[in-house]
Amino acid sequence: MAWNEQGNGNKGPKNPWNRGGKDQGPPDLDEIVRKVREKLQSLLGWKKGTPKNNKPRGTGDGGGDSKRTPTEITQSHVLIALSALLGLWLLSGIYIISPMKRGVVLRFGQYVRTVEPGPHWIPRFIESYLTVNVQEVTSFTYMDEMLTKDGNIVSVELSVMYRRDNVRDYLFNVIDPQDSIKQATASALRQVIGDSALDDILTTGRQLIRDEVQQQLTAILAPYKTGIEIIDVNLQPAKPPEAVTEAFDDVIKARKDEKRYINEAVAYASQHNEIVIGQVERILREAEAEQERLVAESTGEVAQFMALLSLYKAQPEVMRLRLYLDAFESILSKSSKVLVATKKNQNILYLPLDKMVEAQRQRSRGEEDSGDANSSSNNTSDTDSSSDNNNLPLGDSSDDSRITDPTRGGYQWQQ
Repeated sequence: MAWNEQGNGNKGPKNPWNRGGKDQGPPDLDEIVRKVREKLQSLLGWKKGTPKNNKPRGTGDGGGDSKRTPTEITQSHVLIALSALLGLWLLSGIYIISPMKRGVVLRFGQYVRTVEPGPHWIPRFIESYLTVNVQEVTSFTYMDEMLTKDGNIVSVELSVMYRRDNVRDYLFNVIDPQDSIKQATASALRQVIGDSALDDILTTGRQLIRDEVQQQLTAILAPYKTGIEIIDVNLQPAKPPEAVTEAFDDVIKARKDEKRYINEAVAYASQHNEIVIGQVERILREAEAEQERLVAESTGEVAQFMALLSLYKAQPEVMRLRLYLDAFESILSKSSKVLVATKKNQNILYLPLDKMVEAQRQRSRGEEDSGDANSSSNNTSDTDSSSDNNNLPLGDSSDDSRITDPTRGGYQWQQ
């Protein structure tokens, strides 16, 4: 039956807020609490009351008043339910940040603080948290065709490695950090490539370009505070235009050959360095020895000249003749044939000195073999003396006996 239908014993509609159909004003607060309590009691499975003809279990007819009222049962269960809900709420606020991550706490969506690794607690439904992995290294590759300083077009590929170092800046300063770093990479790479020549990009300047791109990328990201740290950039080998690919391949090959030749030369130099040093030392020692020899000979010749000079000053005529004879002896000793011109256009005389010297040597050997050693020595001396006296201009300058006779030279040599 609906609440506004007529009852059997009542007049007017049946209003749940009006007892007996009488208008008593606004509903009582106690009545509302009682109804809410009854609803909770019905949800918990308890009945409103116990019938008079039905006694609770465990009670007799004459037993005491052991019946529990519905009000006491409802209050205890409500407290238990509230306590359980409070415990669940407290437990739901516990969370743990792993060592590789950092967390930020938000209170109604607004940043409050940054939390480090470990266990933490927040009041659930009031505060929330977000975590970011700050040790993970992320990489991406950017590739495009760009214009160089000398007006050429080159295809460049760059790999960028980065990580998140500031959680607050990474989450709240920029809308899309990944897209921001890609745009900054494109800007930095185009700027550096535009200031470089094609030959440097393809060959020797790649390392310098890589360092400049990393510095430029860091400088671009710094004012925006993106919370991203650039770990490394890697410039991949650039590709020249297809029309000149073969020519640049030849250039690269030539540069490699140059480096190879230089390395081979360095290896050869290091291998033969000790041998060359030894040869240099030997040549220096020989030069020093030759120098000492020449100095000694020159010193001896000077001493001999000074001795002859003193004798020349004492007896000029004698020394002049002696020097004349020594000079002709030195000249004729190097020749085996002598031609003597006579006066009045007579025939030229030929003196076979080589045969005469050979015959004299054979005669000397025969005398040495047949005679006694001492007598042989005396005979040899007499023979040499007689030979020197007969051939005065052709004698040995070291034998002074040939010029000691005053009748031949008109002087007497004293040594």
